[in-house]
Amino acid sequence: MSGSRVQYRLENLQRYYYQGAEVIKAIDGIELTINSGEFVAVLGPSGSGKTTFLNLLAGLDKNTGGSIYFEDCNLLKLSDSELCDIRQFDIGIIFQFYNMHPSFTAQENVEYPMMISKVTRDKRQTRATSLLQQIGIYDKRENFPAELSGGEKQRVGIARALANDPKVIIADEPTGDLDSENAEAIIQLLLKINSEGKTIIMVTHDESLLTEEMRILHLVDGKIAYRTM
Repeated sequence: MSGSRVQYRLENLQRYYYQGAEVIKAIDGIELTINSGEFVAVLGPSGSGKTTFLNLLAGLDKNTGGSIYFEDCNLLKLSDSELCDIRQFDIGIIFQFYNMHPSFTAQENVEYPMMISKVTRDKRQTRATSLLQQIGIYDKRENFPAELSGGEKQRVGIARALANDPKVIIADEPTGDLDSENAEAIIQLLLKINSEGKTIIMVTHDESLLTEEMRILHLVDGKIAYRTM
């Protein structure tokens, strides 16, 4: 990654929770740089801090110590409105359990982030159509979520995450609810998206899905226990 732009810089990152006199150290002093175009896979046992880590990167949660920079922006110092803008335009999120609007068709679910961004109807329909074609689910564009399989729903979720052409895709267990065949297909799709220049940060529990293209981080008790370069 020589010459790549720094996407994230974490300096002694901490996220502590307080329950009376007890301190829960969900994230405990992480030092890390993630460059633009990397595919980072985060592993760790239940309770290791993986979801908290992703929430901090997405600006959905705020650190209680240290610093987290997205490019040159210290996320802790941004207003809620500024954080919302980053999530809307710079970061796409893929959810394990899809998070689709049940009364929207597949195409409408993909269009939804663009509706929020006030993209014109013609432009968002064209963009959604193109994304659904790229991920191989265009023939399901008029189906509602209840009419889609798990793998199909996750493909729609990926298209939705790409809708506003973000710099970063954050994926929280994107294959966790899928069988092995669909899980492998989703990983291959994410690898293709990464090869086209998107930074991808993914939490997974399934080591069989890891590839040599990925940089691996292992979280244990809120710390990076070990990593591959």
